[in-house]
Amino acid sequence: MIKNIRNHIINWFPVMNNTSGEETEQGFSLLELLISFPLIAMLLLAAGILFCWGIKSYTYMMSDWELQNQVRVSLEQVVRDLTYAEKLDILGKKLYIFCRSTDETPKWVEYTITEAAMPKITRNQQPITGESTLGDIQIQRFSYRMEKESTVIIEIIGENLLTRHIYKLETAVTLPRNAGKP
Repeated sequence: MIKNIRNHIINWFPVMNNTSGEETEQGFSLLELLISFPLIAMLLLAAGILFCWGIKSYTYMMSDWELQNQVRVSLEQVVRDLTYAEKLDILGKKLYIFCRSTDETPKWVEYTITEAAMPKITRNQQPITGESTLGDIQIQRFSYRMEKESTVIIEIIGENLLTRHIYKLETAVTLPRNAGKP
């Protein structure tokens, strides 16, 4: 009886009828393909999602780096001019600094924030922030005020419009002894 069942199975599954030791399989069965295709598709989908998530994270990180860099460089430029200031004047929304440049010739430097749709900080009408390919950077606030007689408080706040992150830097600069209001 068991021999009859074995023979019957061997007739239905020719692979089991191989007595020579050679494999007679020529490819995948339909059942193997039906099981493996969804698994492969899920693995490829997961890999694609991870790749896209990585690209998005990298873009956000670089955009935030650009925000920090623009605010930092702007603040450093203003601080450098204030460090060499001979005179200082604040008129409305404009900061005027009479300072020495590298060629030792004193000149007036004007800082202001533009009133455009994407506000930028300008130095002598030349933008020192904005126009970034890494992210839409908007300066929300550029403020300066005298604290006592010889200290200027400067504050710059920027926003990354892609990530909606806000970055703020503030510093106090003590003017040289001979500097002051004209």
